[in-house]
Amino acid sequence: TSELITHPTFGPRDLFLSTTRGFLLSRVGRYREALQAVDVSQKGAEDQGSAEGVVASHITRAVFALERRDCARVAVHLAAAEQATKELPALHAVRWQVLGDLLAGACDAGEGRLGAAQQRLGHARQVYRSTSLLEVWWMHALEGEVAMAQRDFDKAARAFLAGEPTRKMFVVLQGTRESLTFYANN
Repeated sequence: TSELITHPTFGPRDLFLSTTRGFLLSRVGRYREALQAVDVSQKGAEDQGSAEGVVASHITRAVFALERRDCARVAVHLAAAEQATKELPALHAVRWQVLGDLLAGACDAGEGRLGAAQQRLGHARQVYRSTSLLEVWWMHALEGEVAMAQRDFDKAARAFLAGEPTRKMFVVLQGTRESLTFYANN
């Protein structure tokens, strides 16, 4: 993967392929290689001036950290993502905010910080767009995480079900970063 970044024609397709490679490697537990692929994607995004690609790289790292139950690293990566999000138009930043709330809130809920998780949920409810299948799903997934931490499993099941789209979200992988599929049903 590292040879991709030095190639003079490294472009959006290469960013997508590198990120996809990282995502696939993470699915089989090869996180060190997955993170290297994300590093390549981020470098390419920086070189291309793609703030969205930089944010996606930080979010992807946060997802990987959450999968390994490393909430301290989740916080570090989300802080970097939040900083990079400042370079995006507000309309594009919202989805990253909702996803960031989900990731941080899942950590908070899982570690027993219910007040912090509920604050994240409150923020997600304020900013999510009801027209975005992903944002709706993530907001309800966070509701489910909070309810599970409260040991209200019926409420958790209802929350997860409420966010489930009526159709598969195959469109998620077309034109966006794989990290956006976290908690999605494709």
